[in-house]
Amino acid sequence: MTELTIRTFHVFEASATQVWEVLADFGAIQQWWPAEGPLVIERVELEGQGVGMIRHIFNRGARHQVSERLEQLDPDERILKLSILGRDSGRAPWYQATARIVDLETDRCRLDYESQFRTPRGRENETREGILLAYQAMFSGLQNAATRANGEFGGSGPRAAPPAQRARSQ
Repeated sequence: MTELTIRTFHVFEASATQVWEVLADFGAIQQWWPAEGPLVIERVELEGQGVGMIRHIFNRGARHQVSERLEQLDPDERILKLSILGRDSGRAPWYQATARIVDLETDRCRLDYESQFRTPRGRENETREGILLAYQAMFSGLQNAATRANGEFGGSGPRAAPPAQRARSQ
């Protein structure tokens, strides 16, 4: 296995508060993730609430779900940490990421995103490209959701709606 790190960022034409409200609602990813493109979420199933909760993401055409666990949520520093769990019975994480939202100026912010992951030797480029493709979708979806005028995202974290309402959203 090879261990890799990706460090990237995206500047949003939205306030840090707006972007944080969307990103911090961990269970609501399907509400803001792009509905078109190479990586489309078909449904999300949630386990638990708050830090430690797991969102099982079922992507169109994927053979396996992606299970992401919320490791840290710090609203004061605007930091979110997550891990992707392996498919084996031990469910050890193979991917960990830290998102930090930084104020830039009025109605602009930057999302600093760093991830560490393991991939089989010889698949480094394929894995890196797939992860970067997911980041592009994430940045696009966050920008669109953060600038919506309808106020749909006003939550303050992963408990914005009861899990029963989103447990099998489609």
